[in-house]
Amino acid sequence: MQLIKYLYKMKMRILIPVLVTGLFVFASCSKEESKKEENKKEKSAVVNASGTDWKYFSFAKGKEVTVEDPKTSLDWDIAFNRYYVKLNGGDSGKGQAEVIKTDKTVLSEVKEVPASGYSKDKQGVMSLGMPPKPTKGSFSATISGGIKGENTTGYVTIDMANMMTGKGDIYGITKYVYVVKTAEGKPLKLQFTDYTSSEGKGGYPAFSYQFAEGGKF
Repeated sequence: MQLIKYLYKMKMRILIPVLVTGLFVFASCSKEESKKEENKKEKSAVVNASGTDWKYFSFAKGKEVTVEDPKTSLDWDIAFNRYYVKLNGGDSGKGQAEVIKTDKTVLSEVKEVPASGYSKDKQGVMSLGMPPKPTKGSFSATISGGIKGENTTGYVTIDMANMMTGKGDIYGITKYVYVVKTAEGKPLKLQFTDYTSSEGKGGYPAFSYQFAEGGKF
């Protein structure tokens, strides 16, 4: 009888650590699968960039973030100042962010992450402020909007004729789909869906995005 009790205790001493290890591995796998499923979901956001300051956004957090030093911080991925856009890479930050414009205008039609062809932020002259005045700084020439007929890659165009006459739409969303790498180098696809508020005021970029998994969307 004593032998049976001893063998039972030894069995439990071996079995319990195995069960605990198994539960830990199962929980870790479940968390990883949940994270992958979350990344597969299409997300959307709107940023109020109608003022004079840059507004910073984190794709991972899915919200606007406060950044003390954009040049050294990795807490942000993309930033907006009216129709201008900058990414956390190149001349704008120490991150790995870069972008490529695809030939698609439907988000779901972009299936894979391009291997090459990306561009980083560079120094240039922007028209910032109210009223706008020439300002030197870094931005993404690929995503930033511009004047209709002149800007061919940006997410929004400004119709100067309609702005002057007050007739017709001033802002036009191009619907281009971009593939962007975050500050940490994680790829996602991005499409802008609007630029105006419910009152028709410009400077409210709205967009949808989805992270890639294993090079595919």
